[in-house]
Amino acid sequence: MCPDRVQAGKPTACAEICPTGATKFGERDELIAEAQKRIRDNPGQYVDHIYGVNEVGGTSVLLLSSVPFEQFGYRTDLTRDPLPINTYRVLSRIPDFVPLGGMALGGVWWITHRREEVAAAETGSRFWAGVTHSQTNRGCTRLAAQSTFSSW
Repeated sequence: MCPDRVQAGKPTACAEICPTGATKFGERDELIAEAQKRIRDNPGQYVDHIYGVNEVGGTSVLLLSSVPFEQFGYRTDLTRDPLPINTYRVLSRIPDFVPLGGMALGGVWWITHRREEVAAAETGSRFWAGVTHSQTNRGCTRLAAQSTFSSW
């Protein structure tokens, strides 16, 4: 969209050289007012709708047409809600799931930890009797559990 021209305060090149004035560049509110004026001044020349004013919350490109927009492939069943609201609706639910996920992971840790303690207690060896869970590592505890089950 000709960023160098826009920064210099000029319209885009295509808007400046358009011989019919069909392509405009400017502030959105001014463009909407211009489109409404064109429809009001020439009601038979344009479809009574400015495409892009309300579609998906409003777009940065506005269209006027003498034929229905569906005829040249534009969808007219678009939501009026801005698209970022859909993202917000999903992301606003994440805080509801974070505590549940934390609780689930905590439960898995507790079950795993408890199994290791039970396995250590079932071996009945003097080695395990004086060792706290924090002094063991997973490999030793798991080996003790395997030796317990293999004796069945």
